[in-house]
Amino acid sequence: MTDTQGRPRWQKILIGIALAIVFVGLFTVTAAYTFLSGLGPGVADEETLGAMEIPEPEPDSRIHILVLGLDDPLGDGATQNPTRSDTMILATFDPLTREGNLVFIPRDTRVHIPERPTMEKINHAHAYGGVGRAIETVKDFLDVPVHYYVRIDFQAFVEIIDVIGGVEMEVERRMTYEDPTQDLYIDIPAGTHQMDGETALKYVRYRNGSDIDRIGRQKQFLERLLAELFSVANVIRIPALAERISANVDTNMQPSRMVSLARAASGMSQEDFDMHMIPGTADYIGGVSYWLHDDAATRELVEREILGISHSGDHSIKVAVLNGGGIEGAADTLAGRISELGYEVIHVGDAPDMGADRYDESRVTSYIDGNADKVLVRTL
Repeated sequence: MTDTQGRPRWQKILIGIALAIVFVGLFTVTAAYTFLSGLGPGVADEETLGAMEIPEPEPDSRIHILVLGLDDPLGDGATQNPTRSDTMILATFDPLTREGNLVFIPRDTRVHIPERPTMEKINHAHAYGGVGRAIETVKDFLDVPVHYYVRIDFQAFVEIIDVIGGVEMEVERRMTYEDPTQDLYIDIPAGTHQMDGETALKYVRYRNGSDIDRIGRQKQFLERLLAELFSVANVIRIPALAERISANVDTNMQPSRMVSLARAASGMSQEDFDMHMIPGTADYIGGVSYWLHDDAATRELVEREILGISHSGDHSIKVAVLNGGGIEGAADTLAGRISELGYEVIHVGDAPDMGADRYDESRVTSYIDGNADKVLVRTL
């Protein structure tokens, strides 16, 4: 069965489910900027990603999604003549705890882009090689896997705001800005505004000084946007939103994955996720402005918010590490890492009944009152 535009009805339903994920907090301002659905005809993965292989997440493990907001329309040109990404966010969702984190990566962040001779701004990665190069750059920069991507152009953001009837924002001082190269002209008076899509887009794109100020405004806008999206009045508008933005989004997420995420995210609220920004300082190098990230603080943020690792640990937890793979020194290496995370390692040795055989899987067993409470199995 199809609608009047020839779109299969199941596609519209799945697009609506996917949008619901946004509303419960997987994405952010760019989740208004940056959402979804490559359910209809889109750019083939081999064109978008080249020969790059993207790993599937383990069952019940954290899912990492790179969210890209583009200032040019999606379509063939987005692949053949890629533009710089205006907004970049790494969204993480834990299906077990049903918690999410959104890490804003400033567009001026100075990083190494694969196959480039010098350090450059991270938003150049998409221009050099589309989604594939952007994913590689973020993966290398943060040392985390990226499972999915979502690209969206500004038109989808405008559509979302208009469908929900606008978002009320307080503008502290008049915002004026001109950039003829982008056909961008901003003039928003101070005061309270019920912003329609076009005005809201100008508000979140406004840049007076560093990109960090703009990210701060995006976070404030997201808080108000989510409050609107979670309202009962706007939940019933999901089908209309899906219809309006589906042509402005590209993703490698399959419909089955969207459905499973929607189920896992059901019942979430905006309190179930946190927003963060890559820590660092703004500075000039060779006359060019950059965001210079703090290595130690960035690593701590990534481990805590993206990977779910707490360095403080729980010192009441005692851990035994047993080598079942037959690789000499593997247990000692892992035990050292576990100790660094704050846990007490009480024993290191070989797994029982090893003999000449090796275990095919890694097992993590939690004991409560001497009884095995839970066993998680992961293939090595």
